[in-house]
Amino acid sequence: MNILKNEITTNKELIKIFSEYVSNEDKITEIIDDIENQIIEKIYFNIYPMEDSVKDEEFYNKCIELKDITPEKMEIKPMYINEKLWSIAICYINRMDIEKTPINKLNCVESAYKVLNNCINFCAGKNEGAGFDDIFPIFCYIIIKAHPKRLFSNLNFTRALMNPNKILNTYGFAYMQIEMATKYISGLKP
Repeated sequence: MNILKNEITTNKELIKIFSEYVSNEDKITEIIDDIENQIIEKIYFNIYPMEDSVKDEEFYNKCIELKDITPEKMEIKPMYINEKLWSIAICYINRMDIEKTPINKLNCVESAYKVLNNCINFCAGKNEGAGFDDIFPIFCYIIIKAHPKRLFSNLNFTRALMNPNKILNTYGFAYMQIEMATKYISGLKP
């Protein structure tokens, strides 16, 4: 990482370099994201902890303890219950652990959230975004059912290496949602 910091100290310098060759701002951002992802993928096994943290184990055990929780106990409206569609979101949450970059890890969270939002719209027969009160309990439920083994390690890795500019957009929203969900789940009783 120090080599990279010495070579290019800010994204602005990188943007200036690329702007000589590419005039589209979105294309420049895409190129920078690709470079960041490639660098992180190359050094991933040197910077990502290979052992579960205490928080990882505590949260995993909490999810296992809550494995029999029902949608009713989570106060999920019956009209939104669709375990088949929820299984897709569960797969996205579990996929976080195999992704190697902060953006890809947050893409998993964002994709899970989108699946749930679309599921609510499908089940309710509406064509608008779901409200927080509707989607949050379902999001917590699918995290419990996913019982991810290394959720805190993934969140810490993402927080440490995520481009701060990305935290202000949908990635920030995804990160905030999963952080809130982990806090809520940690306080649940079986």
